[in-house]
Amino acid sequence: MLSCAAIPGWITNEELHFLLVWTLNTALVNRNALEIGSYKGKTTVGMATIYRLLDSGRRVTAVDPGSNQWYGGTEQTFDILRDNISAYELDRWVSLAQCEPNLNEFHLSDQFGLVYIDGEHSLKSIRRDFWFGVDHLEDDGFILIHDDCCDTFPDVWLHCRQISERYSYRFLGTVGSMSAFQKLHTSKIAPPPII
Repeated sequence: MLSCAAIPGWITNEELHFLLVWTLNTALVNRNALEIGSYKGKTTVGMATIYRLLDSGRRVTAVDPGSNQWYGGTEQTFDILRDNISAYELDRWVSLAQCEPNLNEFHLSDQFGLVYIDGEHSLKSIRRDFWFGVDHLEDDGFILIHDDCCDTFPDVWLHCRQISERYSYRFLGTVGSMSAFQKLHTSKIAPPPII
């Protein structure tokens, strides 16, 4: 799977292919990608490899708290993420951003054609990550959300159902537990309160 098969992560080959096809489509139209939740960098390395192959000057911005508390543990993972990106010589195609898990007071100035979300899986967290991503999504951009499965992650599943029902996003499909949506118009919509 490009160069990222040896890096630990919770994504199937089918889902990774799906993500990389969307990354390729985004890179081909000269847009950046945003990843929220990188863990040890499996998907980060895969996405950045696409950008390296095209060498268009665009890149992946990877936002992660640097510990796997999003993933239910206490291991510090930011150095592992950084080391994996360096080991695959992808530093030029990845902007790393370590943030607090709640994304408070965290700001990005870039806009992105693709936002990939695989952070913490509570309803509050998935909503927070979604609205953070939406704030940086270009018109007609795409959002991919991992772990959209009702049995294992019911809050992610619920939020994904609400995206097309309540907001201006078109559901494009699901592969495995990864769902894709497209932003439909340019009008700003206010996020609901995150409780």
